Amino acid sequence: MIMRAAIERRPREVMNMRKRGILRTAAAAVILLLVAAGIGYALNVSGVKIEPAVVRPGGDILVTVKVDDPAHEVARVAAVSVEFTRMYDRHIEQALNDGGRVGDARAGDGVWSRRFYIPAAPSGLYHFEIALFDAAGSRITIATAPAAATAALEIRDAGTFSSPQLRAAAARWRPTAQMRKLQAIHRRPGEAFDFVAMGDSCYHPDVFATFLKIVAGLQPAFSVDIGDIVDGEDDPWEWSRFLTQIGHINWPFFVVLGNHDIWPWRTPPGGTGSPQGRLFEELFGPTDYYFDHGGFRFVAMDTGRFAVSPERLRWLDKVLDTPLRKIVFMHVPPVVITKWAQFGPGNTFSVGAQEFADMAAAKHVERVYVGHLHILDIADYKGVRYVVTGAVGQGAPGRDLRRNSRHLVLVEAGPGPLREIIYLQDGTAFVLDPEKWIAGKGQ
Repeated sequence: MIMRAAIERRPREVMNMRKRGILRTAAAAVILLLVAAGIGYALNVSGVKIEPAVVRPGGDILVTVKVDDPAHEVARVAAVSVEFTRMYDRHIEQALNDGGRVGDARAGDGVWSRRFYIPAAPSGLYHFEIALFDAAGSRITIATAPAAATAALEIRDAGTFSSPQLRAAAARWRPTAQMRKLQAIHRRPGEAFDFVAMGDSCYHPDVFATFLKIVAGLQPAFSVDIGDIVDGEDDPWEWSRFLTQIGHINWPFFVVLGNHDIWPWRTPPGGTGSPQGRLFEELFGPTDYYFDHGGFRFVAMDTGRFAVSPERLRWLDKVLDTPLRKIVFMHVPPVVITKWAQFGPGNTFSVGAQEFADMAAAKHVERVYVGHLHILDIADYKGVRYVVTGAVGQGAPGRDLRRNSRHLVLVEAGPGPLREIIYLQDGTAFVLDPEKWIAGKGQ
């Protein structure tokens, strides 16, 4: 009787299993239909992290990412190394796992992870993109904005010139830290946002403080200080002063290297300063870097040394190879803008200047924001618009903006053309009219 009862139950169990299978198949089909219709479901990634964010060659890092995959489409997740792939001229990736192995904390929780070793590599910023693949090995398109599926790692070699206190105070202002803060602002291409370009913030801390209050009131997505944040790199008070002044800032804040930031103005006879730019790099990280936001690629370039080498131009060529709209920040403008070169020696850089300008034109860069000259001016070269951002610490008060001025530039970015609004020290503002300004008619 027991055997007969078991035999009689077996067809019912098989039937129930078939029903459950049909239901699962139907649920998956419904989800796929919702995906196709764009309703209520999207394969998504979030919380991309690299820990630690700064590592020396030979160290190891942990990469983690949360994958939301209700339809169970994802069979493999990988962290693709952008710069290492270019460096070795072959596809370099690390397979992540959700099986509780190789650094993954818990199996099956949707958080994919991997701990792996960093090989010998030049100091700089390295980006890892998260890629998802289905069971057939095909890459899956995700709804997440590209910037939100990318994390940055800084590789730094040994040797220090700065104090532990300065390095600790500057750590939160390194590009990797600011990129993470910016990634928290989920903005899709075409969505309007503002950012601030300003520079030359040393000399007068009270003036810089006034402009920081203006920026705080504008509430931009981020701001960029385009160099000369200190008067001389070997004065610890200058660095402490700058870090203290920006300590209260709650918006993403990026820094570009200026010529004063690498010049040891105050090193006494027989004294020793750091090699040019080394202290800046210890505090703020690589002097060339980029980040993406709202359909734009923003590139910081070091021209504080008055040169752009062929190696750095090759790096820039790859960085600008993107369908995103492109904007470049640099401190010293290129010598190809002849009206600025005519100001005299030291006002522009010449080594690599023509190559940079030709590349910017060929890659359809929309704007190059520069500092150094302490004026407001515009120049168009081969279809690229160059804008001088004036000064927010140096310069002199007054309305003669073409000669010596204190101002910052608020840039309105969105689906249409970029628009610049100039804010003066007293808080007054005006929309920059490029045609009128270039024609020499002022505002």
